[in-house]
Amino acid sequence: MKFLAVYLNQTRVGFLSQVGDIYQFLADEAYWTEPYRPTLSLAYNVLGNDALTRQLCTEPATILTRGLGRLPPFFDNLLPEGPLREWLAAERHTTVNDGLELLAAAGNNLPGAVMMRAEWPAESVKLKHAVNQKSVFGPQAIEAPLIDAFSLAGVQFKLALSALGGNKRYTMHLEQGLDGEPIIGKFPSAQRNDMVYTEFSGMALTRVAGIETADCWLAPISALDERIHAQAGTSPAQEFLAVRRFDRTMEGDRIHIEDFCQVLSLAPERKYGKRTDYETLAAVLLRAAVHGEQQVEAYIRRQVVNTLLGNTDAHLKNFSLIYRDGRMPELAPAYDQVPVFLYFDETPFLAINKKIDQILTAQTLKTYRELYKLLGLSTALAAQIVKDTIERCLALWPEEMRHLPLTVEQQHKIEHRINHLPLVREVLKRR
Repeated sequence: MKFLAVYLNQTRVGFLSQVGDIYQFLADEAYWTEPYRPTLSLAYNVLGNDALTRQLCTEPATILTRGLGRLPPFFDNLLPEGPLREWLAAERHTTVNDGLELLAAAGNNLPGAVMMRAEWPAESVKLKHAVNQKSVFGPQAIEAPLIDAFSLAGVQFKLALSALGGNKRYTMHLEQGLDGEPIIGKFPSAQRNDMVYTEFSGMALTRVAGIETADCWLAPISALDERIHAQAGTSPAQEFLAVRRFDRTMEGDRIHIEDFCQVLSLAPERKYGKRTDYETLAAVLLRAAVHGEQQVEAYIRRQVVNTLLGNTDAHLKNFSLIYRDGRMPELAPAYDQVPVFLYFDETPFLAINKKIDQILTAQTLKTYRELYKLLGLSTALAAQIVKDTIERCLALWPEEMRHLPLTVEQQHKIEHRINHLPLVREVLKRR
């Protein structure tokens, strides 16, 4: 029987256990008695029914607490996919499927304010985690987190870095004992050298559209510490994308976040979701977030920008909640804003993105009116929000693109896309 204690900053929330292929999270009773307890996840909250929430999160084998063969979705989504997961498994000398050990390895440096610590619970807690009360399990020791291990959710290879000397030098970010600003370094691949430039441009256009966006800049690969170069890939590109972490303060304090796969208890591979998942996303913002109607408006504006930008990778893991006060959620700043459609002609493995683009390019004002009607909000307001967002983009994007690292061909593709979108044409007709 393996155990990891689950913390939000210095507050212990409960224990995550593994017995064979059964994983289980159970919250501490002490956590529930704290009147101003921090929020771990909306997935572990039945809105408006604290008693039922407490029951579901403290009793074994409920739909919220148990995972068979893999971690429960909230914890599964803390881990990376692809090359970064392979790197983390190699550092821990385990397999990519050993979720508990991977969490233990990166326990000091996970997304948001979550920390995982190797602690043994009291005997009464062990019994709760047992498969049945007649079973007898001894706790199996788990090694402490690796000093330089970290986890950043997603498929793209990235590194947790510290920017030092006014962004003149970048080194591996350790959560303790190192000055510097916490950032995420995103690196060009050997196949797509220009991806850092298109993502930087997508982020800039999103910000100009009035969307709260994670701060980012292009940094020279030569500014990386020597020991990072091997991990940064083999691309001949000279720059990488540095993204300021909004789940860390300048002083390195942790701010809790969770993505919408975590909120909706979906496995990472289900991140593209169904239409109803995105309706639920909007409903969650309306019902649970601070200033819900304003949060829905921010979400709608971002989706309009994604349509204009051709960002067909705006899946559920690319929308997050942020808990700035530790308890109440807001829509987190935009990130991973990439005009993916620019690569449709030359990249064969974007079939799912092309299907999503068919949905995006078919949007009309009716699309957004229907969502607002479903939420019980003004359909006229929905149309006005879309109209204002499109007109802002039409006014500001052409000049902004001239100053971005986009090729002339890429600029023309974006302009052509916008001018031929039914949604844009409809708005222009209604001027």
